[in-house]
Amino acid sequence: MNIPKEPKYSRPEIERRWLPIVEKLPNLDTLEAWYIQDNYLQDSRLRLRKMYVIGDESTMRYKICKKYGKTSDISEPIANIYLTKDEYEKFTSLDARILVKRKYNFPYKGNKFVISVFEGSELITVEAEFESEEQAASAEIPDFVGREVSADREYESATIAV
Repeated sequence: MNIPKEPKYSRPEIERRWLPIVEKLPNLDTLEAWYIQDNYLQDSRLRLRKMYVIGDESTMRYKICKKYGKTSDISEPIANIYLTKDEYEKFTSLDARILVKRKYNFPYKGNKFVISVFEGSELITVEAEFESEEQAASAEIPDFVGREVSADREYESATIAV
């Protein structure tokens, strides 16, 4: 199947990912944190997500995301549909690999970096989304950012999910 570069109704997700220098990470307790549960539906490129700001379940959101595949090391067309709780619950019975993480927001020099701590693992990643690949290439990064793993599938959430 030949997928066009930007499928109808999708938007490009331009994201870089790194492994942190753990001893340089900021105090995570001082940062806004989101609880995220992702269900990666078997044999598809669909992700079901439940998320909320930790300590404030009134921020609960549900959505399903279609990922179309990488068009570069840092870009991939995606489409999101926001769901009601009842709609979300209908999808939870489907066979899926599950990933739970906490995402800590870290604004830095005009960009929003996110520190992801994966439950049941010692893995931590740092990510940032950008408006363009040019912006991504020229972005200043915090000193706790280590080796870039943007092109390494081993560090994609869909690969980490069990």
